[in-house]
Amino acid sequence: MSYLKSVLFIKFDKLKGKSASGWEDLIILKVDAENVLRGIKNKNMVEALCLIAQGYLYEDVAEKLGLALITIKQYPRKIKNILSKLYTF
Repeated sequence: MSYLKSVLFIKFDKLKGKSASGWEDLIILKVDAENVLRGIKNKNMVEALCLIAQGYLYEDVAEKLGLALITIKQYPRKIKNILSKLYTF
């Protein structure tokens, strides 16, 4: 399963009628997000994060991937810790 190329998980339709710089920011955000996801070695984490970003509930993601709910709930926290070391928010 590859969500990186097949499904956009960042909604571009939010900027209808907005400036070009807003579109550029979203494109940069999408590329940055895909680069971060490509660097994650745990493919279950990547798939779970993509499904969560698409709006799936944690319970649905756990069932779909055959993982424990607690594992799915830990993934966003783990990625936040990773990103906090790379970027200052």
